Amino acid sequence: MRLAQNIKGVSKLAVALLILISFLLGATLSYIWTMGYYAPNEFNLPSQTSLTIEGMPAFFAENATYFNITVLNPSYSPTEAKIESIKVITSDGRVHIVDSASPPLPLTLAPGKSQIIQSFWNWGNYTGQTVDVYVLIADGSGPAVQVKIGPKVELDFFNIVFFNTTETSFYFNVTIQNAGTPPAKQDVDLLTVNVEGQTIPIGDGDVVPPLPQTIEPNTSLQFTCTWDWSTYQGKNAAITVSTVQGFTATSAETAIPSMP
Repeated sequence: MRLAQNIKGVSKLAVALLILISFLLGATLSYIWTMGYYAPNEFNLPSQTSLTIEGMPAFFAENATYFNITVLNPSYSPTEAKIESIKVITSDGRVHIVDSASPPLPLTLAPGKSQIIQSFWNWGNYTGQTVDVYVLIADGSGPAVQVKIGPKVELDFFNIVFFNTTETSFYFNVTIQNAGTPPAKQDVDLLTVNVEGQTIPIGDGDVVPPLPQTIEPNTSLQFTCTWDWSTYQGKNAAITVSTVQGFTATSAETAIPSMP
């Protein structure tokens, strides 16, 4: 008698467990079916790869030859992203294509992965300006961001002397000042001197003191440059200098007098 009662109790418990399991299983399947129908509309998941730019591109005052940009292929992206190129549109309407980067482009990013891309483009002439940066990808939506470049490193010209009429027409003196002010107060390394499209060689004795030459903030250096200006007598000429850091400056045109 007792054995029959025990068997009957176990059967009732088993039936209750089966009912509970069936209920949970049915609820789970119903939830999955419902979310499968509504989730694409609720979350508006993209059908194509869509990169994002994390933060703002980083422009470093100590070097104007590159900037860093961090891109992310979100976890919800349906496919990997192939970054083909990066371009910058400056306030003058010019389009600048970044043709060198590290890691090199094209670059593939899997969903959920981010990457800092060092983009080599000389922005020294655009300091203080607002530019648009675009990341172009294949078969998807490429992100864009607007950023202001700064701060500016200023190089000024003082006491430009193209000639010494009592001696020779084969050299001139030029004084360059690093007029950097905070927060752009930093050393610059003068690399080249260019006169009317002609870059003066930096071999022995061509420029004294020899280049490259460091100019500290709020200081100036005078350089003697070997250049035959005899054919420019009576004409105007301008000097352009560049630094290792990628900054350039051009003097106002100055009249070159004639030899006596």
